[in-house]
Amino acid sequence: MGSLFLKVSKVLFAAGLLIYGFTDPGWAQRSSCEECHGRAKVDFRRSIHKERGMACVDCHGGDPLDMTRSSMSKDKGFLGKINKKDVPYLCAKCHSDVELMLQYGEYIDEFAVYRHSQHGKILYKKGDTKVAVCTDCHSAHDIKKAEDPESWVYPFNVPTTCARCHSDKNLMQDYGIPTDQYEKYKESIHGKLRLEKKDLRAPGCPDCHGVHGATPPGVDEVHSVCGKCHFPQRNYFQESPHFEAMKDKKINECASCHGSHGIEAPTYELFTSGKKEEGSGCGGCHSPDSREYLLGVRIKNDLLEAEKSFEKASLFIETARLKGFEVDEERIKLKEAKAKITEVLPITHSVSIPLVEQYITTAKAGAEDVKELVNAKIVEWKDRRVMFVINIFIFLFVVILLIIKRKRIMPKSNPPTPPMAGKL
Repeated sequence: MGSLFLKVSKVLFAAGLLIYGFTDPGWAQRSSCEECHGRAKVDFRRSIHKERGMACVDCHGGDPLDMTRSSMSKDKGFLGKINKKDVPYLCAKCHSDVELMLQYGEYIDEFAVYRHSQHGKILYKKGDTKVAVCTDCHSAHDIKKAEDPESWVYPFNVPTTCARCHSDKNLMQDYGIPTDQYEKYKESIHGKLRLEKKDLRAPGCPDCHGVHGATPPGVDEVHSVCGKCHFPQRNYFQESPHFEAMKDKKINECASCHGSHGIEAPTYELFTSGKKEEGSGCGGCHSPDSREYLLGVRIKNDLLEAEKSFEKASLFIETARLKGFEVDEERIKLKEAKAKITEVLPITHSVSIPLVEQYITTAKAGAEDVKELVNAKIVEWKDRRVMFVINIFIFLFVVILLIIKRKRIMPKSNPPTPPMAGKL
């Protein structure tokens, strides 16, 4: 009995190993690479390349079926650790293959674009291998789809990926590049929207600098880069005197007033800021007593007056609401008036006082119209209250008159005569 149980156990164990071998890819596709490189094996099995059927040999060469050291011989095409300068060429072997990439809907020009990027130029023209190559941004073995939240190039992860190099003072010192871009970006309006609120409409590093063709935009290109999102501002800027100064290389268009990586949400203070630095508004170039600076003061004051008109109109609306009036129509009209200020903000980039004041005047007039409409309702409400009180007094007066009249017209009745004493 014991002998039979042992035989059955062996058969079941062998069957289990056989089944496991067919179902577990690590067992079924045992390779000499994975026998030694355990960490790389774990990372690679989670990658998109493994999912698409690639193996170690596709990048490193060699014979994974040979379990001896001869698997890493030159005769078997073993490349070993890839030289950093050769990494882009190696990746391009597949990623520039039209037929191979077509089935995945991937671009095939990344390598060509990379060669013309700032990274590529430094790598291939200067032979400097400290610059970023494919594996610095995508990782080496654990490469994931860009849509995977764990990917280094997932939209919300890109800034930290770029910061691995661009926040390294030792690495950047040879290039004279500041290392505070990421810290500035995190505190900027763009960084807060993307990193904190997960708003993909806000730009990340590649949206301004490019992806594989990463290059800092020059003075002539900044307006085009920012204009991809802020096209109304760009169009009005091109109508301003600043546009000519930009073409003469006197100002760095958008960055001169708004900054670059540390862009803050613009406020009216930009028109009167006195700081002499990038991103400081009018004060960055114009002295407080200059005609141009006073022009900014005028625009700011006009905008503040419009805001005060909105506040008063809102107060009127709230007062009317608390008194029980329907104020939906007035709220809509006030929103329409405020929309004029939203429209005029891009127009301020033209620095055209007539055009700016045209919109502001319309906005203020709209707020005044709302106040008049609400005031008319309040006056009507007061008139109704007065009339109500008057009607009450009239009613009481009439009632009193009726009572008096009734007493006058009613006949007086004689009191009953008491019976005489002693008379039955």
